[in-house]
Amino acid sequence: MKYPKVPHLTLEHEEMKPEDIIVIQEKVDGSQFRVWFEEDGIHFGSKVVNDTDDKMFHIAIESAKKIFEGKEEEFKWHTFFFEYVKKPKHNTLVYDSVPKNNLVLWDVHNGKEFLSLAGFKELECDLIPQLAVMNWKDLDMEKINSLLKSVSYLGGHVIEGIVVKRHFPMVLNKFSNCYEPIVMKYVREDFKEKNKLEWKDKKKGPVAELVETYRNVNRFKKAIQHLDERGELTNSVKDIGNIMKEVANDIEAEEKEEIKEVLYKTYRKDILKGIVRPIPSWYKELLTKGETDET
Repeated sequence: MKYPKVPHLTLEHEEMKPEDIIVIQEKVDGSQFRVWFEEDGIHFGSKVVNDTDDKMFHIAIESAKKIFEGKEEEFKWHTFFFEYVKKPKHNTLVYDSVPKNNLVLWDVHNGKEFLSLAGFKELECDLIPQLAVMNWKDLDMEKINSLLKSVSYLGGHVIEGIVVKRHFPMVLNKFSNCYEPIVMKYVREDFKEKNKLEWKDKKKGPVAELVETYRNVNRFKKAIQHLDERGELTNSVKDIGNIMKEVANDIEAEEKEEIKEVLYKTYRKDILKGIVRPIPSWYKELLTKGETDET
């Protein structure tokens, strides 16, 4: 099961009734990750891809295996919807921490209906914080703007936005022919702008993104600490070259495989296309000359 598309919040929603109970949750800046159970056991998926084995979700998959070990029968036909946060700066925002086992659970469907998260407190992951529970009639822009000032439960930044849910009564999706909750989101305008800038920067290329990811003061301080521990720190400008070398060595030792993966994933298609590009004309020439038997 894939989660229903989540549109922008409108206070004029024609399906909503004044007395409808809504739940408002924090919107976390991560990647959607799904776990579901069928007759043959556990499955994993991203927002749009079923049975993903993408290395991007490796940590999420391993965490889910640990969280649901021995629970396959108990949760048969259930689908769990998580936000996956690999590191404090997963996308745009920089948090102080990551969720327990890098996963925060924000919805569960048992094959028939959506369930309250209260029944899943024993799972070894975070549950998405509820910022408010209220009647639909009580939600207005003043309340929305007040909620948007909340600091994320992960710390370090105000929330990305909010998600407003009405689980009951569900409505029929004419395209999927399934009954679904009404879910809407409201994202802070400054986050949208920051997100646009982040993606604009990413378009400059993966090298710029990698530099931005790994270039931070904490890593520089760590290099100074290593030099000091080895008695190589002079507390003068003579240290600069050694600090630069130590940071570079640290990156090589700890981040080399991830950097390789990012660069390979980014340039793989271009490299392979470039290699095979001349094959059509080369082979046609062989056919013309009748030289295919000589290869």
